[in-house]
Amino acid sequence: MDVELYKIAVGVLVGILSSGLGIISYFVKDTRSKIDKNIEENEKQVEKLRDEFAAFRAFLPREFVMRDDFIRSQASLDNKVDTISRDILDIKESIGKLFGGEGNCAN
Repeated sequence: MDVELYKIAVGVLVGILSSGLGIISYFVKDTRSKIDKNIEENEKQVEKLRDEFAAFRAFLPREFVMRDDFIRSQASLDNKVDTISRDILDIKESIGKLFGGEGNCAN
């Protein structure tokens, strides 16, 4: 009788362990499939971001000026304005001399 009870207990224990292992396997498989799905979605989003960033990088030089380029351009423009200002003052002085002024027209 003890052997028979032992066989029944072992059978029940094996059944419980098998059921537990089956449940654990199901949840592991389900979790793994969710993780794989999330990885695929993340890869798609990363690819989309790469495409958007590449488009942004192509758009950037056409719409914006780098700081150094702006400073260089502004300095060149200032130099040209100064040259024009000097030329206008020279013309003004020349006109003053022609009309009998002192030649030093500062106003």
